[in-house]
Amino acid sequence: KQKTFVLSIRGSSTSSDWITDCAAWATPLTIDSVEGMAHYGILRSARTIYEEVIYILRAIYATEKSDYDLVVVGHSLGGGTASLLALCFIENETEMKKNKNILEKLKVYAFATPSVVSKNIASMALVQKYVTSIILNTDVVSRIGVESLNQYYRRVQYIREYGQEVIKEQDLVRFLAARPAEEETPYAARKQLLVPNGNVLWFLPKNNKNKGGFSVTHLLQIIWNCV
Repeated sequence: KQKTFVLSIRGSSTSSDWITDCAAWATPLTIDSVEGMAHYGILRSARTIYEEVIYILRAIYATEKSDYDLVVVGHSLGGGTASLLALCFIENETEMKKNKNILEKLKVYAFATPSVVSKNIASMALVQKYVTSIILNTDVVSRIGVESLNQYYRRVQYIREYGQEVIKEQDLVRFLAARPAEEETPYAARKQLLVPNGNVLWFLPKNNKNKGGFSVTHLLQIIWNCV
């Protein structure tokens, strides 16, 4: 049998969860001397869970059960919380020393995670060692955020600037490629842009005909199949 402890964090299910989701402004976060930003609400949730479990985990991994793996997993809000919980274990040198036995066994898998940290933290080798995010290619939850919405707005403004009622797709691609959203974003705002954490695996369905779309027709088909 595989020796594994699993800490599972659910997605949004209560009104307080939705409040956490909406507390999406960026707040400062430093990981191993790297200064970045994180989703305010989800970071608070991650810190709360960390304080609830860390002393228990340290006690467990100081005993004969220290050969057990520790897998932290979550979906949606739970995925974002799981991925930021991983950062609590490695936030600074002091925490890493205290959590040495835990870190040898830790792996975090975040499914359909929101954008939770700035790119400079998400791309750290130390972070990617522990965190893997798995995302459906059309999942808007993993792309949306306060600053990403501002970027989308700027892109719409660029399209309006193009000034044609009918725009050919290839012309629009060239037009936007000449105006990278990141370069057009003021530096102060760019620092606020959050992304999914760690290694990101984009799931591309084999049948991508509808690109993840869900229409009334799909709903009626599901109901018909259940009758």
